[in-house]
Amino acid sequence: MNTSKTIVSLAVLKVNWDSKKTDYIDNFVPFLVHLIYKKGYKIIDAKIMEKDFQEEYGLILPFYPILTILNRAKKKGYIKKDGVNFIPETNKIIEDDFSKVSEEQERKLNQVVNKFIEFCKKDYSVAFTKEKAESIFLSFLKRDNLDVVFGNQNDLILPEVEEIKSGYYFVGKFIIESKKSEHSIFGFILDIGIGQILAHTILQGSMSSYCCDFKNINYYLDVGFIFDLLNINGEE
Repeated sequence: MNTSKTIVSLAVLKVNWDSKKTDYIDNFVPFLVHLIYKKGYKIIDAKIMEKDFQEEYGLILPFYPILTILNRAKKKGYIKKDGVNFIPETNKIIEDDFSKVSEEQERKLNQVVNKFIEFCKKDYSVAFTKEKAESIFLSFLKRDNLDVVFGNQNDLILPEVEEIKSGYYFVGKFIIESKKSEHSIFGFILDIGIGQILAHTILQGSMSSYCCDFKNINYYLDVGFIFDLLNINGEE
């Protein structure tokens, strides 16, 4: 699977969340509508869409989350129900700015990956290809499991990727350096991290609709804040 598709999709989820101010289900509707437009479905089969969604966006959504998004798209008038079938409302399934948003996030990803490759080569004399660098980033995301929050389900959304433990150190150092001097790079990395959280919310059927922005929120990673409370934490 193309790992760049996965990372770009996580970033697009964050953009949708910020721009549309909708809940976590609505966040996925633009993906679905764009897929319907691109594939030109006459009748929407949730099983087929499950496979197409993964191929197009690099995210693995099970059958019932796909069905949830379809029902939300129906409420918004993008599709209708004809017996047991979902039928696109062709007058509403039109080309929008989804491709432009995706292309912009892909451009940002390429910038981050190129910077990461340069960083590793300059500071550590380690050379990575673009594909390997993207795999390292995705593997890094998967390593920091969301099991505590999402009930041991995190592998359902992100695709399988080679675990590259030797690259985790380089990613960590790159993130620290980016935070200090490359704010746009660090901002995109933060966006894909938040996008990962947003992606996994679709698996939580028991959650009620929830909407907020991420401004003025402190993010506590790992257990450092506990060490702060104990007054034993060191430098970042």
